[in-house]
Amino acid sequence: MKSLKFSALLLATAVSISFPGACKKDDKPSKTKTDFLTQSSWKYDKVGIDADNNGTIDQDIALQPCETDNIFTFNSNGTGTVDEGPTKCDASDPQTTAITWSFKNNETVLNASDLGGSGDEDVNIFKLDDTQLVVYKDTTIASTPLRFVIQLKH
Repeated sequence: MKSLKFSALLLATAVSISFPGACKKDDKPSKTKTDFLTQSSWKYDKVGIDADNNGTIDQDIALQPCETDNIFTFNSNGTGTVDEGPTKCDASDPQTTAITWSFKNNETVLNASDLGGSGDEDVNIFKLDDTQLVVYKDTTIASTPLRFVIQLKH
């Protein structure tokens, strides 16, 4: 009888070693960039110039309070809104503006319409995760190349 119990225990151990993931719960699928972008609304965190192009703001750019309270919402269907927040810079501006958005270049570029009232705009994505969206645009001002960075947070 002892040898039968031992054999059953040995067989159960061998089976559990052979199939270690058989009883493991399924891992949640990793989030996509669309999931990160659309999970909740975004607000300004920091805006500035990245002088050495490493994704970190080296020179802050001060925004007016009427700009920093704006709320950006991206929906999974490629639409969204920009809400002026509690304070508007121009009282005649609409409270909410509808936008459209899409990813380009293997989700390394975010294209959005009417974010700043200038039509379609492409920005490069430096970081997009559960808490932060960091985008940048390279530009030239007075013959000086600059990287303009916007950090948004939930």
